[in-house]
Amino acid sequence: MLAESGRYLFHGSSLKLKELEPRQAYTRNHQTGLMEKDGTPAVFATNVPDIAIFMAIMDKSRIRGEFRTSFDCTNGNGRINVRLSATSNVLSSLDELSGFVHVLEFSDFNKREGKVAEYISLVSVFPVAVVSVTSADLVRKIEEYNPR
Repeated sequence: MLAESGRYLFHGSSLKLKELEPRQAYTRNHQTGLMEKDGTPAVFATNVPDIAIFMAIMDKSRIRGEFRTSFDCTNGNGRINVRLSATSNVLSSLDELSGFVHVLEFSDFNKREGKVAEYISLVSVFPVAVVSVTSADLVRKIEEYNPR
């Protein structure tokens, strides 16, 4: 399998892309509720396929009502623990959501400091493959979003 080979990383998008260009990431500040810049513009990828699938299918333009999603990664007992969550209206729409996972060369990325399963490239990268995905491809269950 691709993930176990250690040669590839994964990037999820609602769009099928021929080239992935650095973009500015944003993260919600849990104290203020505002979206803030998260590092410098980069192409973001992960070694955890479920995170890429989750990001691929979470397309705000296809969801009515409140849209909040979250994923958390921690290291524990020598393995990566992942928690995926979304608001209830997103959960009720899962069967209608799809996207694309872009398979990328591991050698094009550097591990993001302080992150468990996040890698970045500061330059454009080209996928070696693009896979169509749905929520049925997730190994992990998406939980109901519960802000901290």
